[in-house]
Amino acid sequence: LEVLVVEDEFLLADYLTELLEEAGARVIGPLATVKEATAFANSDRRPHCALLDVNLRGEKIYPAASLLRERGVPIIFMTGYDEMPPEFSSVSCLQKPANPAALIATLSHASRGG
Repeated sequence: LEVLVVEDEFLLADYLTELLEEAGARVIGPLATVKEATAFANSDRRPHCALLDVNLRGEKIYPAASLLRERGVPIIFMTGYDEMPPEFSSVSCLQKPANPAALIATLSHASRGG
């Protein structure tokens, strides 16, 4: 399972990478800016799933999320926000800090197209 991680908080990004690798995933990133995430979304690489922080240094991830979704990459948002824009109402959303078991279960479900 290859997972794109986009998270701007270094300690959380490091923790997520370690957690995912321990669960057997290959981590792409972590990327820390909307610019990096958008560049990745426009590349030829297609991970099984993308774990996206909603707010990256004051910028919202939504443009990159839209590109990833258009390419068929399942996305999961990690956020402290309660409301998502309507176009993302069906996207799985984990509240920060995510419970490790819930994170792994949500990634597994999303990567299977659920």
